[in-house]
Amino acid sequence: MDDQNPGRNLSEPSLSHEKERLQNLELDYQLLELHNRHLEKSILAISDSPYWKLTAPLRKAAAHLLSYKHWLGRRLDEYAFGRFLLHLKNRRYGPQENPALDVKGVKEKYDHRARHNFQDFLALDRALVFPRTRSPQVSIILVFYNKAPLSLLCLQSIKAFTDTPYEVVIIDNASSDETEELLNRLENVTIERNSENLGFVKAVNMAARLSKGQYLLLLNNDAVLEDATISNAVAAIKDKPDVGAVGAKIKLLDGSLQEAGSIIWSDGSCLGYGRGEDPEAPQYMFRREVDYCSGAFLLIRSSEFSALGGFDEEFAPAYYEESDFCIRLQKKGLKIIYEPSARISHYEFASSDGFEDAARLQSAHRKLLRSKHGDFLRQKHSNLASNVLAARNVNGYPNILMIDFRVPHANLGAGFPRSAE
Repeated sequence: MDDQNPGRNLSEPSLSHEKERLQNLELDYQLLELHNRHLEKSILAISDSPYWKLTAPLRKAAAHLLSYKHWLGRRLDEYAFGRFLLHLKNRRYGPQENPALDVKGVKEKYDHRARHNFQDFLALDRALVFPRTRSPQVSIILVFYNKAPLSLLCLQSIKAFTDTPYEVVIIDNASSDETEELLNRLENVTIERNSENLGFVKAVNMAARLSKGQYLLLLNNDAVLEDATISNAVAAIKDKPDVGAVGAKIKLLDGSLQEAGSIIWSDGSCLGYGRGEDPEAPQYMFRREVDYCSGAFLLIRSSEFSALGGFDEEFAPAYYEESDFCIRLQKKGLKIIYEPSARISHYEFASSDGFEDAARLQSAHRKLLRSKHGDFLRQKHSNLASNVLAARNVNGYPNILMIDFRVPHANLGAGFPRSAE
């Protein structure tokens, strides 16, 4: 350092850095100006178009209607009865205390459509032919107990939307409706007929012993697959030895969410995350590690299912068996993954004797879960609405909040695409 001018070596780099900063700001300004000009040209092209001019009266009328709607909302909010009307308007899917009643009308319409589809299928007098696969990647396990029209819709969705080598394994629990007629129309399907209704748990264990696939897919016969659902679920577990099971985004017939993964509370009760909400909302659109996923759609390695002895038949005939199984997987150090790109629609409670019967079984089996897994449950969150956000993820990772100083448009510079990613 120059003793006569101690600040010299500091000031020159400082001036250089300031000059570079100003140059970068100038470049940012030029890029922003260019972006603004592009936006202005796009807006002018739209506003000068014949379509925009022709629809001007419609837009003006819509603006007046929207303004009136807002005014009416403010007026209603001033009175108790008005607030009650607004509450009814905003309650999208009805009371959640009794899900079986929420979609009663929707289910009646769905049953009507399924019945017509089934009659059309029988009238064609043709078989439903599935691919013949010697080495299936996935064994799709279905348990039938009546509800033949719903079972047909499920089978048709499998045939239409499964894009990975698969086999179908069906256990019929002594159905007394037209299910036998449906089974006689199926080709290249493994079928086992029980002389009595053994319930879901024992039937799944039977089907697993008959299956040849690398993976088992437990699929309710009152569910309908969407495109690429099975291959997306397989992608979430394939080559990932720390993943034990994968569940789907499950939608109810009214289009609302049944679950985006599920939460197990410390008292053994469970919550389908997001029930009644919009299934396309951002919080339900990303893959997460969860407590468990519903057996309505659950993908498991055949080897893991066998190693754990399948479903615990103490939970027969049904309910909480998948919660117990997923806990046992986690005790082995394996993850349960919710995969949002795997999607099904679910009738719910089709094979039970109704919501009340299902609730009775759930209560009894919740006590059984507590007795088996008290150590696991003590680590879980208390059953409080305020804990839902914390409980939806189980990996324990901290969250990161990243804030940028402007919207990261790609044409603003090389760093912004990276920020967007």
